[in-house]
Amino acid sequence: MDTTDANLSKAVNLLEQAWWLLPREDVAGEVCALVNMAIAHLVQGRHTAARDRLELAESMAAGGRDPGGLAHVHEIAGVLDWSVGEPRHALVRWQTAVSEWRALADDLGTGRCLQHLGSAAAVEPTLAAFLLDSDGPATPAEVVRQAIGWLVRAHQLDSELNYAEAHQDDLLAQLNELIEPAPPLDSLPGFDQWPLPPPDQATGCG
Repeated sequence: MDTTDANLSKAVNLLEQAWWLLPREDVAGEVCALVNMAIAHLVQGRHTAARDRLELAESMAAGGRDPGGLAHVHEIAGVLDWSVGEPRHALVRWQTAVSEWRALADDLGTGRCLQHLGSAAAVEPTLAAFLLDSDGPATPAEVVRQAIGWLVRAHQLDSELNYAEAHQDDLLAQLNELIEPAPPLDSLPGFDQWPLPPPDQATGCG
């Protein structure tokens, strides 16, 4: 995508035109257009406009009218929350979305959310307390190991999701600082635990 301001503005205008022209019974088409508008606004740094589009998309997709669209709304809402400095809210969005994508057997959506969650936990390990099934506080080493596993699984689901590969040296160095004896330096840990589902709370985009 060409992310210059002029081209992004043109893309938003075209999406708005398409949205207005869509038949009102095409819920999935409308939701898709709104989510793409939100993504363009995010790239522009227009967070309020992005949230407005996501809130409208969520209201249209809810109630079983567009399950895939709703999962995408929650996923992009997580990106928005992370962008505005609300990481805890972002985790809930992505936990919700990964559960929804898995229910739909959508590997691409599942992979994207695993990459969101894995990279977030690797960057800020304290967040993983909300993501790991553990009898007590997870050790920093376990946090990083599970985060890497999610990133590896994301790549297995979609080869274009290459965070684990692109950051392999940094991830291994991070893990080696936490584990004694150190694991092999030429292999990342594999996947063995799904992130916890979201807590029972509202997941609205507002």
